[in-house]
Amino acid sequence: MLIPQTSAYMSNVLGSMEQFSSNPDNSVKANNAGNFVWRSAWDIPDLTKLTATAMREQDPAKRSAMYVEMQNLFVSLSPAVFPMYERANPIALSSRVTGYEGHPLSAVRLENVSKTN
Repeated sequence: MLIPQTSAYMSNVLGSMEQFSSNPDNSVKANNAGNFVWRSAWDIPDLTKLTATAMREQDPAKRSAMYVEMQNLFVSLSPAVFPMYERANPIALSSRVTGYEGHPLSAVRLENVSKTN
């Protein structure tokens, strides 16, 4: 069982799903340890192809339909990796904190943050 800690690298469906729906080279030689599906040796050529097509689709309605198709295909294939939740970083700020700028992909920088007494 693989329970990775991850979050979306893009602020859309593919940012979350791509790690679980694409494995372009399932060989050991590929050494694609950053890909959760590869780590599970789950060879999914049809889902990988659909994911790549969805990534290139410019029409929002067509892309949305592909996301639904991807999710249905993913579940029907009895996945080796099953995402159960999305990592979240809840932030609470005091009025004494200044310089904080949030980032939608959790790549928050703290060097400009300060606190007054």
